[in-house]
Amino acid sequence: MARLSLNDFKRRLERRSSPGTVRMYIFAIKKYLEFIGGAEPTRDNVELYIDYLLKRKTKPGLEEESKRRTASWHLAVIKRYFKLMGRHEELEEVEAPSFVERDRDYVTKTDIQRIMNACKTNGERAIIGLLYGGALRNGEVIQLTPASITDTGVDVPTEKKRQRTKSYDFVPLDKMVIGWVRAYIAEYDKPPEKLFPVSTETIRDIVTRVTNRAGGVVTVTHHLHVTPHTFRHSRITHMAQDGVNLYKIKEFARHRDIRTTMKYVHIRADTDLGDIPMPEWV
Repeated sequence: MARLSLNDFKRRLERRSSPGTVRMYIFAIKKYLEFIGGAEPTRDNVELYIDYLLKRKTKPGLEEESKRRTASWHLAVIKRYFKLMGRHEELEEVEAPSFVERDRDYVTKTDIQRIMNACKTNGERAIIGLLYGGALRNGEVIQLTPASITDTGVDVPTEKKRQRTKSYDFVPLDKMVIGWVRAYIAEYDKPPEKLFPVSTETIRDIVTRVTNRAGGVVTVTHHLHVTPHTFRHSRITHMAQDGVNLYKIKEFARHRDIRTTMKYVHIRADTDLGDIPMPEWV
């Protein structure tokens, strides 16, 4: 049976997956197809590819656990590829490399305050405030426009593909964060089309610069590198530590599945929800 082309794979993914997921899946399948050359996708060459991922030389410092986690993710994507070809049964017995599930990394509230104090411009305060206060993803921040900011929060464009209409999720924000964003906008003679006309790489560089300026900021797992997504993990974790209802956290974080929220707040995915205390939103 002929392989599914990348374009066909992309079109089928776009029906139910976000643009970010589609990009990552296309990347993974492209690497797999490059590995097998002109051969037909089969269980044998899938197993060879996963073995290659586990044994290949990587940059210094990459743990064996990280390689196993990466190989497991690639296998999951390849299984999706086979499923869309109508051949999912061929890989049913191919087991993913085992690895220890990582807790979502975060920084403490004290370090969040130190980072905010290290911000020198309204733009830096606005970016960090949205990443942490709204638990926004890096890709969501660069999609915002000045009109996205309201008196009580921010309208975040959804990642789902839309044919003709745009869709938004409302995320409540603290008045202080809204103030930083509006102070930043006021610095322009004419508001920019995009709130932050930069790339995700630039946002990452800004986060690195500010956290380095704060000095000595490390995550709870002792990682020295704080990323934009670390702020999202931190915000959600802090909400859980403050006793916020788990389902309220799910709604705020815009998770589709409650099990995703559980991973962020360091609760086992097989925990009985009836055993989790459900205080009111505070």
